[in-house]
Amino acid sequence: MAQGPNGEYVPRRIAYLKEQLGKDDSAETTFVAKLDGKVVGFIDPRIDEQNRRRVGAIYVAPEAQGKGIGSKLMNQVLDWYGRDQDIYLEVVSYNQNAINFYKRFGFVQTDAVVPSEEGRPSYLKTLPQIEMVLKPDATLRGDV
Repeated sequence: MAQGPNGEYVPRRIAYLKEQLGKDDSAETTFVAKLDGKVVGFIDPRIDEQNRRRVGAIYVAPEAQGKGIGSKLMNQVLDWYGRDQDIYLEVVSYNQNAINFYKRFGFVQTDAVVPSEEGRPSYLKTLPQIEMVLKPDATLRGDV
């Protein structure tokens, strides 16, 4: 049950999202994709606690999948970040479709152990995750 035993999770999550969306912070943004005027996807890049570039959530509605929307969203984030530093993401370890999607952009799995999310309500299932990284483009660093 996504709301928790007493319905506490949804209101707390809505308050958190409103707070996050209300921030005037150029280091955090959300890109959305629309199809026929309807939002059908989003990607949520973030700078993490170690000041690393990270791709947070990416979602494309089932009815909009297979139309290149996920690729457009990912390209938007890669352009926004630039390719001069590592870009990280976490993905459910058994989601081979998502892993293959990220590999097409050049992401590779790291050896990092992804810890469980702190403060996650006990009624939400924790899924095993892996970390992937996209290394900087060598031509942008002058290595070529």
